[in-house]
This record gives sequence, C-alpha cells and structure tokens, in this order.
Amino acid sequence: MLRQNIFALLLAMALAGPAGAQIAIGSTGLTLTTTLSYGSDWASRGFSQTRGRLAMQAETELVHRSGVYIGAAMASISHSSADTRRGTEIWGGYRFDLGDFNVDIGTVSYLYSGFETGQSSNSQSAFFEGFLKLTRQVGPVKLLGQIGLTPDYFGGAGLITYVEAGADWASGIWDLTLGGRIAFQRIDGTQRYNSSGYGWWGIEFGRDFQIEGIGTIAVSAGYMGTSVSPQNCSSAVNESLEVCSQRAMGRIAFKF
Repeated sequence: MLRQNIFALLLAMALAGPAGAQIAIGSTGLTLTTTLSYGSDWASRGFSQTRGRLAMQAETELVHRSGVYIGAAMASISHSSADTRRGTEIWGGYRFDLGDFNVDIGTVSYLYSGFETGQSSNSQSAFFEGFLKLTRQVGPVKLLGQIGLTPDYFGGAGLITYVEAGADWASGIWDLTLGGRIAFQRIDGTQRYNSSGYGWWGIEFGRDFQIEGIGTIAVSAGYMGTSVSPQNCSSAVNESLEVCSQRAMGRIAFKF
C-alpha cells in the first residue's frame, strides 16, 4: 500500500506541473523538478526491466539551494516469474562544487512492488546503494564518473561494486547531444548469478524541441549492450530471458 501511495503521489506531481520544469517554492530556497517520460524499454545497468516492452517513468526531485536534495521515481517494469509491475527509486544526498568538479554524494533505495509474490521467503528485492558522482565541464563536453557500493544486492547476491564513466558532447549540429557510457559491476556473492561481474556500454543522442505555447519535448535514441553471453543471461529470479542482449532504445520526455 505504501508503494502504491508513493506512485500515486509521484504521478500526480508529475502531471500537475510542467514535466522537467523547475518550480521555485516561495522564498524557502527549495526548487521542485518533475519529469514524465515514455520509452521503448527501461534498462538498469544494461539489463532490461521490461523485457523489451514500453515503459513509463515519473520522477520528482526537491533541491535546496545549499545542495541538499531528495527525490523519487517510479517506472513500469515486468518480470515474468514475479508479479512485479513497478520499480521505485528513492534517493537523497548533497551536491557541491570542488574546484572544476561538481560532486554528488548520496544514497538510493530500490524497491520492486509485488516481487515477493510466488517467490521463496528468502527472496530479496529491495536494496540500497551509496554513491559518489563527479562531473566536469570541458568546453562542449561534460565528463562523468561514478562509483557505487551495495552491501546486499538484488536477490541476496551480497556486496556489489559499481563503476561507471562517460561523456556528453554538445555537438552544435542540429542542437544534438551525443553521450556514451561504459561501466562494470562486480558481484562478490555469485550464488544467484552466473558470473562474478559484467560490463555494459551504451551510446545515445538526443535533442530538445521547443514548441511555442506548449513547452519542450526531449527526444533521444540509443543503443546498448552487455558483456553477458546469451547462455548466462538470467536474472536474480532465474528468468532465462534475453534481458541483457544488445538493443536499440528510444525515449520521449515531456517538458511543458
């Protein structure tokens, strides 16, 4: 019930205000940002969470001028061997500038509504992660780096270490932005997985379209894949599915 209420509130906030718009809350120093988007898939670290189906995501974040922030997001997902229909992320942290770098330190919790249905009593879906993110602007290129630590991962897999690097380039050609990511996730507990870790990569380009009287529509398309072989492609709920195969993805976000 709590997760359903979170989803309802999140969706209402996204629909009530401009998606992707920043709304100042009086003189409190607080700014609210909401986003409503649709995509051909929803992938988490290279793995499809919808088995290649359409996905909707609503997101909201409240930021104080000091750099402290909290946020939440809800996305539609689909696991064949569990009654899971929604994935929820709740996060909080602190952002600040350090020289030429922007630093982001925080934690994020991942919740999966209905995952336990039909699963054994020791099945674990919820987990949290502590993270450190760094970004730096170098001309038209934004460089990004991230490291995350999870003490007990999805499915009771144990300690997880996640490292990611990437860059976004404002090309100046038709206002297109080209981005790339490469990452590796190490899994110390392998009793529910077929390997001790894997890598994933992705490329994406996107553009914002300003529509007079309506707002902005952000469109993006990309391609991604993982290092996991087809015979080892199974999830924590032992789904033998092509959830980690290479795939093209598209997304549209409404900002109005």
